[in-house]
Amino acid sequence: MMDKNLQLVFLTANDKSFTINIDTPLEPIDPLKVNDCMNTIIANDLITTPNGSLVGIKGAYLVTKTVQEIQLG
Repeated sequence: MMDKNLQLVFLTANDKSFTINIDTPLEPIDPLKVNDCMNTIIANDLITTPNGSLVGIKGAYLVTKTVQEIQLG
C-alpha cells in the first residue's frame, strides 16, 4: 500500500517552521495552485501558531510512503 501526503511548510514570525499535512491530495499536484493557496493562507492570517503568524513560504513536498504488512505466524 502506498500512502501520499502533501506537506505545506511555512515560516513563522519567530523564524520557525510550521507544517500543514494534507492526506491523500488530488493529483497531479499543480505547483501554481499550491503556491496561491499558501499565499492566501499567509495574506489572510488564517493560522496563528505558538511561534507567531505565518509570514512566508519555506516549501511544499509530496511525500510518498510505502507500507507493507508483515504476515505473522
